[in-house]
Amino acid sequence: MPSISSALCVKNEYANLRRAPTTKSEMTWKVFRFMPLKKLSQEKNWYQVQDFEGKMHWVRQDLVSDKMKCAVIKNEYANLRQGPGTKFPLAKTEKGLKYLSFEVLEEKNSWVRLKDADGDIVWVHRPLIWMSLDRVPIQP
Repeated sequence: MPSISSALCVKNEYANLRRAPTTKSEMTWKVFRFMPLKKLSQEKNWYQVQDFEGKMHWVRQDLVSDKMKCAVIKNEYANLRQGPGTKFPLAKTEKGLKYLSFEVLEEKNSWVRLKDADGDIVWVHRPLIWMSLDRVPIQP
């Protein structure tokens, strides 16, 4: 069983994040496969989670997994490369926009090899992404 503050990834095509732990509650954000979240607490079959911007939500337990590692682009965009460094050419899609999420495949120095929901594999400079084990901003 994962610890209370643990890393989660959206495992379905998408997940509706909500204000309270019920499907009747207001939806706060619709996120897609591989969106990383930090689990804070649990209420029945719901997890209270925090996103990379420090916002709190609730997500149904069956929509997320702690069996993979995920990342999301946290800047306006990130260059997507074919290898771990700026000497490598840009990937076919060239840029990933903020909120694009990935499964983490490996880390090499300050670069991370990622797979998107379509199965495309790219490399991104580590400071441009957030993984659910990273620190998040303090809420005021």
